[in-house]
Amino acid sequence: MIWPVFLAALWLALGLDVGLRDALQLGTSAAPSLTLILVAFVALWAPRLHAVYAAILAGLFLDLMGARAAPGAVDAVVTVGPFALGCALGAYAVLTARAMLERTNLFALPAMTVMLSALAHLLVVVCFTIREAYDPAVAFDAVPELAARGVSALYSGAVAIPLGVILTPFARVFGFQTHHGRRGRL
Repeated sequence: MIWPVFLAALWLALGLDVGLRDALQLGTSAAPSLTLILVAFVALWAPRLHAVYAAILAGLFLDLMGARAAPGAVDAVVTVGPFALGCALGAYAVLTARAMLERTNLFALPAMTVMLSALAHLLVVVCFTIREAYDPAVAFDAVPELAARGVSALYSGAVAIPLGVILTPFARVFGFQTHHGRRGRL
């Protein structure tokens, strides 16, 4: 994997997540995550270790962008770790499942995006629920958050269909091998 290309794509995805969130938002809190789509794309194509490190890095940036303020609080709290761990878990799940996939299939990236997003968001909800139990500075209601994040995971999968059509031809730009060598002869 060519890391400067990934970092540029990550920077673009994070910027688009922030800039387009209000325009693409469903209801009050469900929006697609272009960053998680990128992580799923990298996990589909990159070597194992690179995919996990890229997922942790993307999750770290998502954590740093997700400051939470409790009602009536003056300062926002940034919790580093839940999205980083969630993205690593989701990337590992994609790495495990990609052996059974035809990566160039139109629905491979959307399916893996839904799985990665759902696992990442589930781990984030678990981490914040545990943290809210002992830290009153983090106001977190698990049920509405889980519902909104579930819709966001499905919405990210839907957005991954056109993005997969755009990203798949660029697999070589990222430095990914698009074939696995010669097949066995008969």
